[in-house]
Amino acid sequence: GLDVAFVSADADLSRFRQVLVRPVRVGFRSDWERSAQPLGTRIPIDDAQRIAADVAAVVHEEVVREFRRGGYESVTLTGTDVLEVQVQVTDLYLNAPNFQTASPSNSYATSFGEMNLVADLRDAATGHSVMRVFDRIRGPDFGTPRLITRVENAHEVGVATARWARALRREMSALGASGPVTSR
Repeated sequence: GLDVAFVSADADLSRFRQVLVRPVRVGFRSDWERSAQPLGTRIPIDDAQRIAADVAAVVHEEVVREFRRGGYESVTLTGTDVLEVQVQVTDLYLNAPNFQTASPSNSYATSFGEMNLVADLRDAATGHSVMRVFDRIRGPDFGTPRLITRVENAHEVGVATARWARALRREMSALGASGPVTSR
């Protein structure tokens, strides 16, 4: 379920009972702004920052939710049985970003777009990297163009992230984590 997973040879995932999910970092694909706009226009920096903040919040929420489903307690401080998770969204490309324009407009697309989800899982007490994962996510093709709003983008990113987080948790279980990780 994941494109690439690197696991430390001495990783013991069964000892972690709590998870500390750090704030999610978001980066756009380098050509996104040029191709997401009508020729000659630019996405205002405020809108790009809002989009990044929206995506970061949705991804963070879904990752925390999935770890809780797996039996982990979500915490805000490090400790000896805490797994620290740093998630990054890289190469985010929204086909129909929703941003403010001088005149009202609607955006239509056949998919929300694509993104890479990258996670670094560390022993919070030592900082030792336990696992790193990388996955490229492409939104499902709706078949025909449909109206895409800020809410629709958030929903589709959330669905894709939830699926990814479940795959991450399953991979952790498959690696012998006999602790709180359970498959659901």
